[in-house]
Amino acid sequence: MSELTRRGFMRLAANGLVAGALGTPLVFAACRPAAPGGGTPAGVSRSALTAGLKLPTHVPFQAPKPDMEPTVSGVPPVYNAYPSGPLKTVPGPIGKGGDVTLTGRFIGPPATPFEQNVAWQEMNKQVGFNLKFNMYPQADYATRLQTLIAGGQLPDIFVQASQASTMQSEPEFMEAQAADLTTFLAGDAIKDYPNLANLPSYAWPTMVFNGKIFGIPRLKGGLAGPNGTSLIAQGKAFDAIGQGSLTFKNTGEFSSALKAVTNARAGVFALGQTGLIAPHWWFAQCFGAPNQWRSVGGKLTRDWETDEYRAALAYFRSLWDMGVVHPETPSGGPTNGFYAGKHVLWPNSFIAFDTTWASSVRQDPDFKPRVITPFSADGSVQPVYHLGLGQTGRTVLRKASPERVKELLGLLNYFVAPFGSQEYLLLYYGVQGADWTYDAQGNPRQTEQGARDVLTTNLWFPFVTPPDALYNPALGDYVKVARQAQVESFALALTNPVAGLYSKTDASQGTALTQRIADTVTGIAYGRDGLSALDEAVRTWRRDGGDQIRAEYEQALQVASG
Repeated sequence: MSELTRRGFMRLAANGLVAGALGTPLVFAACRPAAPGGGTPAGVSRSALTAGLKLPTHVPFQAPKPDMEPTVSGVPPVYNAYPSGPLKTVPGPIGKGGDVTLTGRFIGPPATPFEQNVAWQEMNKQVGFNLKFNMYPQADYATRLQTLIAGGQLPDIFVQASQASTMQSEPEFMEAQAADLTTFLAGDAIKDYPNLANLPSYAWPTMVFNGKIFGIPRLKGGLAGPNGTSLIAQGKAFDAIGQGSLTFKNTGEFSSALKAVTNARAGVFALGQTGLIAPHWWFAQCFGAPNQWRSVGGKLTRDWETDEYRAALAYFRSLWDMGVVHPETPSGGPTNGFYAGKHVLWPNSFIAFDTTWASSVRQDPDFKPRVITPFSADGSVQPVYHLGLGQTGRTVLRKASPERVKELLGLLNYFVAPFGSQEYLLLYYGVQGADWTYDAQGNPRQTEQGARDVLTTNLWFPFVTPPDALYNPALGDYVKVARQAQVESFALALTNPVAGLYSKTDASQGTALTQRIADTVTGIAYGRDGLSALDEAVRTWRRDGGDQIRAEYEQALQVASG
């Protein structure tokens, strides 16, 4: 259990490599530093990889005073109203009217075309560029990016990694095709880009390859863990059974509540999935399972080797056998199942809670979206909350002249303008008048056109984001509920002991090895296999590379500890 009050160390450690705790195939190989060539040990510490490099200096934005201050554990500041007299953080256009090509991925509908999008048109004027976005659906993005790389058609700016990356030769790719940003961003050099300097220190180490800075972090939701860390609930359903507090003493009490909210005949189930995030792994936190690895005296144990992980998997299987999990969950769940009330619990992340809130109350004003904090499985085991990476993506620039790199960094400096600034209003609301207007309380409210012009799932949003702020007066008590849920979860924070370390075998084989475990775990969770199948899967993992990965990380731990 980490205390997260030791600011420097624990903030850095928050960049732990978090795979889904019960086998969700999210392998963050991309977020490990790359080993330098020639005689480097297979397992090395980040300090060895970044020797001599000064990470970017952190210069916080002097924001208007919030209504509730941020916490040292990572809970964002709270604003009940948008600050009056927003500050301008970028004094004038960066470019001179030339083209900038950008490629990323989006979720949901594509952006409104440029000709009808006044926010995009205004953005071009503000930054002094003709921004040419070539965006792809998230499901296709990895393949599309590989095609661009193979064809020598990389854009000026592109999302190189989004949560997970399966690029096996990232160090070589970065050296060959990405702009080295070290000269522009290391140490105090980043002060030329004040909004980039506002990005917290814990987000930068995973931008480093071969002792050089190659990326800009996307912060949104970074400390809050991977998708699925929070368990979002339809509060109304739990109010109806007298469990409105959503606090549970143990799994027995929780199981009883799930039975009570399930009505299979009416097509209503307790647990389910809407999209790609499966619910079964969330329970590992209730059983105190490791955040990917556990270190005892420098000896490492993978989560799926532990009794806690096995117990969590067995518990979820009991829920499946009990009939409280929506039967379509193994295949991705029913369309809009959570919003339509087909299942009353849904694993998602804090990053998506505001969107989930808005969508659910649009369907049912009495929905009462809530978050369940990991609870003790038996009343005595200490539950944990698996901290995330500190960032949720990496944006990279194509190799270019120093003058061009400066221009592109200036553009990203605009895109990452902080909450409370003038630029933030354009980034997140659009053009005043057409896309939004001030309400009686002085808060920006989007028009229907604004909702189309500025979607938080496409255009500039996938590339970089500023530090989080909890703010959304249009959503009732959303901010109050969200802050309390984050405070409770972060109090249980558990980091990954191999955070900031490198394993050559994990970088090259980890994705495939973890996927095999994930397939087995899914089979057990949804009734296709018995729990004993996990034993064989773990033996195979160890034989095919798991033990080598362990040895390399243990070597790295030893080096890191001196």
